[in-house]
Amino acid sequence: MGKGLKKRLCWDCRRLLGFREFHQTNQFLSEEEAIPLWNNKHLEFYCCTCFAKRLRNHRKIDRDFKKILFIGLENSGKSAIIDTLRFMHVPINLDLLPTRGCTILDAFINGKGYVLWDLAGTLNYRLRWLTNHKKYFPKTEELFFVIDIQDPSKFAPAISYLKDIVQILKEYHHFNFRTLIILVHKSDPELVHSPEYGEHVETLRNHLEQSDLPNGHGIYATSLMNFDHNHDPETFNQEEFNSFEEIMSCLLRPKKKCPTFI
Repeated sequence: MGKGLKKRLCWDCRRLLGFREFHQTNQFLSEEEAIPLWNNKHLEFYCCTCFAKRLRNHRKIDRDFKKILFIGLENSGKSAIIDTLRFMHVPINLDLLPTRGCTILDAFINGKGYVLWDLAGTLNYRLRWLTNHKKYFPKTEELFFVIDIQDPSKFAPAISYLKDIVQILKEYHHFNFRTLIILVHKSDPELVHSPEYGEHVETLRNHLEQSDLPNGHGIYATSLMNFDHNHDPETFNQEEFNSFEEIMSCLLRPKKKCPTFI
């Protein structure tokens, strides 16, 4: 990496990118024009392979692809969950950049196609999704709302946001609330038996009980740290999944595949 040039990773596959590769594939730019773009903190880049794939897949969702929506507050772990399930391994670098805007990614798992929508969780974006929900929520087949169990300061705003989303989903008569799944995320194995974790669970449970959510939704304790324990590639690759919720079993607490987080 040249002096003064920002380190760049592909926004999709996370491969290390080189400035020369970027400049050579955008030869209409002079080097003086390319460097400010490369260093712009408001821009993200794709490698050539992922960019070509994104162009091919930039089409309307059809019946062969299930739309899966991941939503929640910032830093709850949505993008890391998506990366783990798309590539079937835990990302080496978990210090991911915060999601900006709406990221749409294809995933092919055991012969079935999914379109994964990752909606940024900072306040300005949350207001955008709620205000313009008709651009983002229709045709959603499963919705995963992610809560960071290690950050109780965000429980109240997270549940408030969830309640706003539920009110919107009620406008979509096709939506089955059994496909609304709450992920109590970062329930890491070394934490789940600690008094602190128990206190956080109790606090979150109280928030949920007061939120008057519709019956039927699922709730799971998840952690990326459970993936290697739960994921047997030989068995997994032979399974036929009827929902993305079943795929999520890779991240559940071992031997805890019922919809509960206690």
